[in-house]
Amino acid sequence: MKHAAEFLHVCSKVVPFIKTNHQRWQDCTDEVIANYLAWFWNRDLIAVSWLDGEVTGVCLIKLFHRLEDFLEDFPHHPTGQYCLIDLLVCVTREAPFELYEILFERWGPQKVVMWERGKRTIDKAPRMFSWDHYKKLLRRLSYGSTQNA
Repeated sequence: MKHAAEFLHVCSKVVPFIKTNHQRWQDCTDEVIANYLAWFWNRDLIAVSWLDGEVTGVCLIKLFHRLEDFLEDFPHHPTGQYCLIDLLVCVTREAPFELYEILFERWGPQKVVMWERGKRTIDKAPRMFSWDHYKKLLRRLSYGSTQNA
């Protein structure tokens, strides 16, 4: 698959970051991860946190309008009310909230934020939060580094 130069530049930093910091992706090839990221990139559903030119966090989301769309591999209905966090990997305490701010600026608030933990509904249902509850969770993840949020 051919990718745009800007995407390839970002991937040159993001792919090694994901492989280093997320066990699920450690054994994947760079090409597999880049092709996966491309779906999110092409829909503006990826946010990257940077510090001094190095990645400190990456978040991939999916947006859809019906709860059952969660079961689809790649739902995309940006005017929907559900946001699924597909991947969130951070190495600084500020990164989760920075990523949230990037995606919030692009897409606005969603009614429900979902966070999958494990296999889809076989063992567990995804964690589900209201928008306000998710913001509280982010504040806790950032250990108070988002005092003005």
